[in-house]
Amino acid sequence: MASNAPRTIAGVNVERDFGYGISTKPAKAPEGEPQPGQSKASRALSLASYFVGGCMAINASQFLGAPLYLINEDWYNAWIAFTKQSWGLLTMTMTQWWAPTVVRISGDSSVRGQLLKTTDGSLFCNFPERMILIANHQIYTDWLYLWWIGYTAGMHGRIYVVLKESLKRIPVIGWGMQFSQFIFLKRKWEQDKPRMAAHLQKFNNRKDLMWLMMFPEGTNLADSTREASKKWAEKNGISDMQHTLLPRSTGLQFILQELRQTVDYVYDCTIAYEGVPRGEYAQDIFTVGASYFGGKPPKSVNMYWRRFLVSSIPVDDPKKFELWLRQRWVEKDKFIEDYYRTGRFPADEGVSKDQKGQTIRGAGHIDAEIRPKYWYEFLQVFAPIGLFALVLYMFYGALPTKVLDQIKSLDQKIVLKQIDAYQKGQIKMPDKKRLKAVAAKALQDQQKVPGSKLRNAALSQGVVTLNGKPLADFPAKGLDDKTAAKALSAKKPTKLKPASKAATSKKPVTLNGKPIGSATSKKPVTLNGKPLQDFPAKGLDKALNTSGTTAQPSIAKLSSAPKLPAKGAASNKPQPQKRKPMKELKTEQTSTAAPKSTEEKPAVKQAPTKTKVKPKASSAPKKAETKPAVKPKASVAPKQPIAKPQMPSAPQTVAGSEASEDKQVESADVRRARKKLELRQGDGFTSTVHSETYPTIDSTRANLKGKNVFICGASRGIGRTIAVSFAKAGAESIAIGARSDLTATETATVDAATAAKRKVPKVLQVKLDVTDQKSVSSAAEEIEKAFGRLDIIVHNSGVVGKPALLADGDPDDWWNTWTTNLYGPYLVTRAFLPLLIKGGDKQIVFVSSVGSFLKSPNLSAYQASKLALLRFAEFVSAEYGDKGVLPFCIHPGNIPGTDILGPGGVPEDMKHIFTETVELAADAIVYLTKEKREWLAGRYVSCTWDMKELMAKKDEVIKGDKLKVGLVL
Repeated sequence: MASNAPRTIAGVNVERDFGYGISTKPAKAPEGEPQPGQSKASRALSLASYFVGGCMAINASQFLGAPLYLINEDWYNAWIAFTKQSWGLLTMTMTQWWAPTVVRISGDSSVRGQLLKTTDGSLFCNFPERMILIANHQIYTDWLYLWWIGYTAGMHGRIYVVLKESLKRIPVIGWGMQFSQFIFLKRKWEQDKPRMAAHLQKFNNRKDLMWLMMFPEGTNLADSTREASKKWAEKNGISDMQHTLLPRSTGLQFILQELRQTVDYVYDCTIAYEGVPRGEYAQDIFTVGASYFGGKPPKSVNMYWRRFLVSSIPVDDPKKFELWLRQRWVEKDKFIEDYYRTGRFPADEGVSKDQKGQTIRGAGHIDAEIRPKYWYEFLQVFAPIGLFALVLYMFYGALPTKVLDQIKSLDQKIVLKQIDAYQKGQIKMPDKKRLKAVAAKALQDQQKVPGSKLRNAALSQGVVTLNGKPLADFPAKGLDDKTAAKALSAKKPTKLKPASKAATSKKPVTLNGKPIGSATSKKPVTLNGKPLQDFPAKGLDKALNTSGTTAQPSIAKLSSAPKLPAKGAASNKPQPQKRKPMKELKTEQTSTAAPKSTEEKPAVKQAPTKTKVKPKASSAPKKAETKPAVKPKASVAPKQPIAKPQMPSAPQTVAGSEASEDKQVESADVRRARKKLELRQGDGFTSTVHSETYPTIDSTRANLKGKNVFICGASRGIGRTIAVSFAKAGAESIAIGARSDLTATETATVDAATAAKRKVPKVLQVKLDVTDQKSVSSAAEEIEKAFGRLDIIVHNSGVVGKPALLADGDPDDWWNTWTTNLYGPYLVTRAFLPLLIKGGDKQIVFVSSVGSFLKSPNLSAYQASKLALLRFAEFVSAEYGDKGVLPFCIHPGNIPGTDILGPGGVPEDMKHIFTETVELAADAIVYLTKEKREWLAGRYVSCTWDMKELMAKKDEVIKGDKLKVGLVL
């Protein structure tokens, strides 16, 4: 039978072995910096591999033990307890290896004699086998440190936690929590009460070991929860806390009512973390990423322990119990205040007699490291799976080594070696009768045989050929079942033909660095069914020349060349292409006369040549004398990257033309292409650009939990969609500001969070005129009162103004454009910087424009003000970068339907240019701000750029000081 009293330590000299009564004066805790020579990437890879592998091993162990529930429930509970021990060892070793820290433990006289330090420096907690454990909630990893306390008491396999229901849906971890019989609450008492009663009924047995852990605050301490606690205190006329949140009493009271007959004590732990400045929150500093991936855990974890007799707690009177629990939290708040002043919690060092008359002493402060007693204990995590594999080996005789051989056959190098061996006669072609028999059997068992076996059979039988149909149909990443079966069913497999003299040159065609050398003059060498000369020039060093001789392709570039469709097939999906340099696009001249009838002939053996026509000054250019070909459809599939547009050059004029009326007039196509090229000037940094959102920047993949965001200019269009994307990313609080009504934006934001299954953010509507200093200051005060701080500001307000030449436009309208586009960002930045500096990320996103790089007539105010905004962002970085402020500018893309273009919208002749979606800009902003990238400070980013490629160019940007405004001399 489990005992509620501390366990005796039979046969152990307590003072000698556990340091009973020794008051330790601990040295300063370590900083927890990364290990020497270990990069952040290697830390992340090793940690993720260990954690994911361990979690999956534990899940598999729990699944394997599930049938025990049908045989004997006690056996099942014992098995689950074993897996929970494994979880405790997994998290302990993770902390020991990747986030080492010191835990400083002390307690009051109620736990005297129960906190012990062994001679090897480890902690031993002589706590009872059944208890209810409560604690304040500082950060998400609180329960990991408390689980370690369970290990020091030998109870790490019998811990049960009360959690919110959403956590059970976390893949892998959530499954393990459900197997571990954790109690999940919806925070709706009518629904939670019967569920909790059912769980507690199972725990209500004195013989069962149980530590029931819960956090009465319901959530961790943060800026938003601090504000909610304050409002609740004001509403109920009670005092709020400084360092903790007001606890919730209903759930804990019900637990004590149900278990008071079988549990004697409530153990209370007060937790504080060294390294948290006063007024800030541990959850913002010691995140999981910073502690484990960054190698910067808390300097020390401080715990202060107390215990209370359940029989002394007024559990039958809700009001008295609420007052009792709140009083305990007031005491906790004072303990933490003392910790801030002195650097440590109180510690009991008194002497007294226990019930047996033996002398016991308080242990003072005990410093210990989070680690298992023996280094090899972590092997317990993987022991069940290893044992299961061993059983399979014993019963089935051998491991499936054939599978390994089949996997090897998928290697392209093996394929090339086999082809080379056939050519040199080192491998004989199989007997035709045997081949037919094998092929027939393979076809008969096609549905049963895996693709890897079919591929292996196809290779071994010699049906894989170079210029034959099978090889041309093989995808680069592997051989599918259908293709392999088709190859095996061939009555007469195409054999490799010897290389002809016409196709043999000093530099033979290669595939992945291996000579092919089997092309004939009649049948050119093909790759995936397409002649090699059809690949872009960037994919090969040289294309095949007209004589049929071949050239050495570039191996590295060939592997990245796009896969072309079969001959004669029309593709509806544009292929991502490498764009030509801007200079080349500007200077390249092509025929512009009758563009619809001027088409290139598809290349088969010879690269096409472009026809240049010099038109006369007084007549339209002649048609290019090239043979027409079938023009592919111009439809564009959604969510596909687009290539940078090529601009036909302007028609030339005959020398001597003077009058403007004699000047050659640009065609509509040329004007459209020129405008599109100008607007694409800012898109030239990545080889791929996008017009719609794509998986890499999908905001539902981001995690902005706990972040406070402010978006000005959020009543519609881009601003509203930015708010929606931040809600999808899980932002904690979103303030939206504009002169117009913001109800629709708030509704869309809440709906987006709900649809994405995220916590609905706190949305604050703020009336704001960015050009009015009083309005901006009032908005800053309102947001500070509601949120306390900001992590991200997105300045989206802006106008184009009425297009007009300098001498023809209205000076007031010209200046209004400058006021909105530059003075507005200045006022907002000036007023909100104090709020931003209080935050964690400190990022400001200025919505600029590609127009800042252009000199378009009629748009001097807009384009000049947007250029000045780029420079303004650099000044913000220069003046406040040392305080962690990170400003940068973005070009949202050419988006139709936005109010910035005025009531007329997009001019008719420019509609083909405005092709980007508003979701692309919003998701790109979330992607750029989901983590802090200091190297973007003061720089310009286009939302149309491919973000993966941009991140890969980080070193290039820093080294060349690129993406900034500068004077070219």
